[in-house]
Amino acid sequence: MRKWLILICDIAIGVLIVFALKYIAEPYYWEQQRQFEDQAKREALQHISKIYSLIDGDQTIIKSSQVKRPTHKEAYATISNEPRNFTKQLYFGDTPDILSISIGQYEYSGIPGEGKPILLAGHNSTHFKELRNFQKGDHVKIETAYGSFTYEVGENETILADDFDVTMLDKQEEFLIMYCCYPFDALSTEYRYFVYAKKIDGPKIEDDGSWKE
Repeated sequence: MRKWLILICDIAIGVLIVFALKYIAEPYYWEQQRQFEDQAKREALQHISKIYSLIDGDQTIIKSSQVKRPTHKEAYATISNEPRNFTKQLYFGDTPDILSISIGQYEYSGIPGEGKPILLAGHNSTHFKELRNFQKGDHVKIETAYGSFTYEVGENETILADDFDVTMLDKQEEFLIMYCCYPFDALSTEYRYFVYAKKIDGPKIEDDGSWKE
């Protein structure tokens, strides 16, 4: 009888130990599961981000602290359209003295990689005279010190200068807006010829709170 009592006590103690261990270990188990699931979610989001980056053509992320923002009158890039035998220096600013020597950029528009519209101007009879030959599907390239960017030509239009929709510059989308006076043989005119090109390749600038000095 005594042996049976000892056996029953041993079994009871064993059961209690099992339940005690389960009670102690279960929270640890579920915490490990939660951490595993969180890690899996983070890795999945990273993969998705890379896929979107490839789709957008932005295969590289550059921190703004690595990029020097151009200053007024600085020739900070070259712009080219190889099929049209077009290559020019791109200056930051679109004042008359800048447009007398090359293509100028409106200073309150975005710079390549910033994810904003970029407004470029040039004279119709000199530095932007080839703009009339830009065809839908042409690739316009902008080369900067921090990266190479490609834009695909889409639509064009001729409008009165005062009819340009300036709110277009507020869009959170990167594309080129290139324009000159129209007709192309006119010295002074109220019409403007616009060509639009969307970004298809090049790095993306990620704002980290500062720009390179």
